Amino acid sequence: AVPPILAGLGRLAFSPLQKWYAAMQNESDAEESNKKLCEVFQIAASDCVLMVGPALRKRKASYNSGGLVIVQAIYGDVESFREEGNKQEEGGSREYRWLDVVIPLQFMCRNDKLVIHSGI
Repeated sequence: AVPPILAGLGRLAFSPLQKWYAAMQNESDAEESNKKLCEVFQIAASDCVLMVGPALRKRKASYNSGGLVIVQAIYGDVESFREEGNKQEEGGSREYRWLDVVIPLQFMCRNDKLVIHSGI
């Protein structure tokens, strides 16, 4: 069973990304869409705080057993991530085009397998 927070995280992040992409095609809605996307990414990032402890325990156990350890995982605009050089600006002023999902993915690892619920 997937914790409700992960199911919500998937629903919160996926739908706005689709809307953002469609809105970027229309410049007049781009600013409003980007603002909403930033809000959703901030909510998703704050939800990750609850996953840190269990995810790090799973990572340590997997590392010690030679199992699956998530090293890098990005959700969103990969080109933007590459251009930024994996830098996140301090002060929260960066434009949210990608989200680091290492913690949520490690959290979803079970018995050295990444188990993604169909609702995500």
